[in-house]
Amino acid sequence: MPTVLQLSDLHLGRMPEQDDQRCAALVEFVKQQAPDLVVISGDLCDDAPCQPQQVAYGKALVDALEPTTFVVPGNHDVGNKPGIEHDPLTPTRYEHWQQTFGPGWFRRDFESWTVLGINSQIVNSGFDAEREQEAWLAQQIADCERCVVFTHMPLDLAVLVDVHEDKRSNLRYWPVDPPGRSRILEMLRNPKVRLVCSGHLHNLASLPHASPPRLWCPSLSFGVIIPGVTGAVGAGERIGAIRHELTDSGVASTFVPVDLPVSATMTI
Repeated sequence: MPTVLQLSDLHLGRMPEQDDQRCAALVEFVKQQAPDLVVISGDLCDDAPCQPQQVAYGKALVDALEPTTFVVPGNHDVGNKPGIEHDPLTPTRYEHWQQTFGPGWFRRDFESWTVLGINSQIVNSGFDAEREQEAWLAQQIADCERCVVFTHMPLDLAVLVDVHEDKRSNLRYWPVDPPGRSRILEMLRNPKVRLVCSGHLHNLASLPHASPPRLWCPSLSFGVIIPGVTGAVGAGERIGAIRHELTDSGVASTFVPVDLPVSATMTI
């Protein structure tokens, strides 16, 4: 059965003195896992909008991984979503990322399964790439038998905020905003979409009964505690990877711990 190994939120450059050790450990970890595909669900770099050399360093890691590795960009890679003042997404930052990794969306087929990646950072940007991605995503879902989708920012954290009646303004940092969120979710609420996998929360968490089911990959750099949110859906794991096995009956996702240097957990 095809296996996808999801890595997320590596934040290369946050601990520069340990990056070589961390990258070597990740290359060995991936080799031991022997997946058919590796997906990095965003924040490969810690400060790429301001430090283009971090993108080059991240690319060297991606090139060292086997098998094929796809990366969808995160807010630390290309800039924050529209409306967030600190390190905003700009055409220049996005263009630099494209030159190295492509547009931020991808497709890979395995027998009856399709693996899709989408770029959460350009949603609501008004860029031509946003419209291109939406048209592309609709076509990929129409053309596939069944699929799993990877992105950086979660599309539905607002659901968790509403459930817990928590209106803290800082929570707006975490999910994709409407109206783009609504358009993408409408496409993903298709029986062909079996799972949507995100990063960004730095926690292992899930909404298995949502439509479609959602899963968040933990971080490979530092954990984050968001009071009233992560504790409600999280499994207490903040450092590690996810192994997704694409079976005849669905996606079997398993947390896999990773032993490498990390920073202290933050409480937001």
